[in-house]
Amino acid sequence: MTVRESVTGDDHVVVLPITHQQPADPNIAIELPARDKHRLNLDDEPSWIICDEYNQFAWPSTHVLPAAKGRQALWSYGLVSRALYEKVRLKVLTLRTERRLKRVARDQ
Repeated sequence: MTVRESVTGDDHVVVLPITHQQPADPNIAIELPARDKHRLNLDDEPSWIICDEYNQFAWPSTHVLPAAKGRQALWSYGLVSRALYEKVRLKVLTLRTERRLKRVARDQ
């Protein structure tokens, strides 16, 4: 998930889905390595980052809840390795170039 600032000055987040379901097209997804799954506090079952679709919405939003509640809500769910981040980034850019990247609206 990355944060960017829009032209209006509002912050937006971009989120790629993670799923247990192995994608039919292996060219659109990247399997999460066990080390990164552990960093994100995910289970041990195989999971994939789906790179041909993304959600984007204004921040803060009711679409994303803090990982911890209380006076100092924690919004960080964990970091992935630099290698995985670069792999995902390159895959998303490739799919965008191929016009296979689609936005799934979540603001409505």
